[in-house]
Amino acid sequence: MTDLGVGIIGNGIRGRHGYEHYLAAHPAVRLRALAQYPEASPGLLEGQTEDNFRRVAEGLGADYLGYDVDGLLARDDIQIVSMMVEPGRAAEYVERIAAAGKHIVSDKPMAGSVAQGRRIVESVRRHGITFMVALNERYSPPFREAQQRLASGNMGKLLAATVTFCPGGPLAGFTGNTAYRESFGGGEWANFGCYCADYMNWLTGSKPVSVYGHLGTFFYEDYVAAGMDDLAECVVRYEDGVIGTLIAGRPRATYAGSYITADLTCERGSIRVNGNMPVLEIAAQQYSLRGYGSPGLNELCGEFVEAVRHGAPSPIPAEDGLRALQVVHAAYASARTGRAVDPLSL
Repeated sequence: MTDLGVGIIGNGIRGRHGYEHYLAAHPAVRLRALAQYPEASPGLLEGQTEDNFRRVAEGLGADYLGYDVDGLLARDDIQIVSMMVEPGRAAEYVERIAAAGKHIVSDKPMAGSVAQGRRIVESVRRHGITFMVALNERYSPPFREAQQRLASGNMGKLLAATVTFCPGGPLAGFTGNTAYRESFGGGEWANFGCYCADYMNWLTGSKPVSVYGHLGTFFYEDYVAAGMDDLAECVVRYEDGVIGTLIAGRPRATYAGSYITADLTCERGSIRVNGNMPVLEIAAQQYSLRGYGSPGLNELCGEFVEAVRHGAPSPIPAEDGLRALQVVHAAYASARTGRAVDPLSL
């Protein structure tokens, strides 16, 4: 296999994850270098210094380039960038990386605003690179099988669905802050609502035409001070008539069993997905309970590598990341106005 080199831009940003470990599981991939980006918000670095970034690079067996992003992008032995910059900086870095002809894997949310998301879509199209936003619940085995069961037609038409992403309280050491809110475009709904929105968009294969959102800060005083929401509920109506209820946030304790769930009501039965245990329950003319293994991240990144190698479409392209952003930010707009919002008008 031809080696594909991976460069990492950004490290240690709260709420941003790199996918270089999963990319490197593919036999054609080699980790080459890491560079921090100089504009990283101090509030999102939470005290980490250059020594931290250097140790990460050493642990990966990659060259540490300091803040020399241009040097990383100039390297001929790097074809893919694992981009870990904060959402508010994502559009400008996609433009730089794509102009250098490198392919990109990015964490969610794809950007801090819909306008920034549109810049990413435009840049990816203009430069013809492969871009993937890691909305990885599509690759959680029970969530994926639920979509496949639905697509088979055996359950009949999807009528309504509830998708929930509510892990427990904030990660250790995190304090709500304005830098986070400004870069992510909101609080926990901006962070987690995109998972719910993308899965619902993917299930229906239809355009969202109306979003009504309720959100607030119910649990954490530091979130109140920072103007960050910690829980939201959003109702989405789709062009084909499906109604989706999306719930995301960080309550003080997670729901019993799993914090990632989906309940699908169909013409000929129902499907319940439990993403953490993980199991899939199907109720129709027959009932089954199935267990699963890995969360699917190796498969997700493996498919991205194969797309790069063979010039195939991205498993989760920028357009899908933008559509999830539109639903998320339509809910914010709805909560401000008290009226339903057309997400595609944003």
